[in-house]
Amino acid sequence: MLKQTLALLSLTLSLSVSAATLLFDGSYQLTGATDVNVDGTNYDVAFVDGSCNSLFSGCTDFVFTSSTEALSASQSLLDQVFVGIYDDYSATTAGVENTDFGNIVTLYGAPGLVAIAKNTSGQIDTISLGVLQNINFDSTYNPLGVYAVWSATEVPVPAAAWLLGSALIGLVSIKRKK
Repeated sequence: MLKQTLALLSLTLSLSVSAATLLFDGSYQLTGATDVNVDGTNYDVAFVDGSCNSLFSGCTDFVFTSSTEALSASQSLLDQVFVGIYDDYSATTAGVENTDFGNIVTLYGAPGLVAIAKNTSGQIDTISLGVLQNINFDSTYNPLGVYAVWSATEVPVPAAAWLLGSALIGLVSIKRKK
């Protein structure tokens, strides 16, 4: 009985692991992703042209507040989102016009502090920290890159957790009958 319980627990835990889901527009441009795992927490991300003020509530409302968090988010983009054709040809990302590379900018902390996921076609992708000098908070970033607008993923109770709970209740009921 213990072996069966452990097998069920193992199956349940493996079912609860999810991968990022890529999002596209009508012309198959990559517009973002859901369930991007950043250091054990899932986030949704959208790739958006626009001004810092309009996208981030006055250019202050950032999901990540430290360089470490922002670098982890940028690395997660390279590892989980920019895959396949979206890694090989950067212009397939909405808002990126350069076919050689695209800068996906994650703002953090104070306005102007950025972590950049550089998605380079046919070469090694990189992450880096930087400061947008003389940033005009009311104008768009630039044609070589777009902002990554992050949000926390809603966490519904997964079916796997429901199954595990049901199995444990069943085990308790069986033990009580004996």
